[in-house]
Amino acid sequence: MEGSLPLLYQFTVEAKISFLSTKSDELGFSAMEQLDIIQRPTTVDSVWVARNRDGKMGLIPKSRVDEKPDKDSVLFYWPWYHSPCTRQAAENILKPMKSFANHFLVRDSESYPGSFTICATTGVDGRILHLVVQTTMDGYKINELVFDSLAELITYHKSHAIFDSAPGQSDGYQIFLLHYESRLIL
Repeated sequence: MEGSLPLLYQFTVEAKISFLSTKSDELGFSAMEQLDIIQRPTTVDSVWVARNRDGKMGLIPKSRVDEKPDKDSVLFYWPWYHSPCTRQAAENILKPMKSFANHFLVRDSESYPGSFTICATTGVDGRILHLVVQTTMDGYKINELVFDSLAELITYHKSHAIFDSAPGQSDGYQIFLLHYESRLIL
C-alpha cells in the first residue's frame, strides 16, 4: 500500500462476491459487505486499496465489487461540497471572502444536470467565478483535464491553477482551490 498517492476516501462500494485474502497486504471481505475505496491508482488497475468498517485496510480485487458509487454518500464526506445550493446561495456563502482570492465551494450545476460547479473568489473587484466541471464517461473534466474523482480534481488544483478567460484572451483569472467554505451540517 505504499506509493505516492494519498490515502483519501473516494467512494463506497459493495462486494458482489466474497474474497478470501491469501497475502498480508490483501483485505478479505464477504459478499454484500461495504468497503471504502481510499486509493484508486488508475481506472485500469485490477486492485484498489480499501478500508472495511472495522478500519482494516488492504488491497482488494476491483472485479469483486460494484464500482457504481452513490453520489450523495461520496460527496457528503467532503466539507467543500454544498447541496442543495443554488448559484445565488453560493455567492452569498462566498460574499464575505470576495476580497480574497482562492476561496471556493462545489455545488451541483443548475445549467448542466449531472455536472458540478466550482464557485471561487478571484480577489479582484469582488468577482466570484462559477466554473463548470463536466461529468463524463472518463471522469470529471475541467480545462481539458480529466480526473477519476472530484476529490482528485480539487487536490490537483490546490497547486495547479484553473484558468478562466474568454477564448482568445490571455488576461483571465488564475484560481487555486486553497480555502474551502464548509457547509453547515445540522
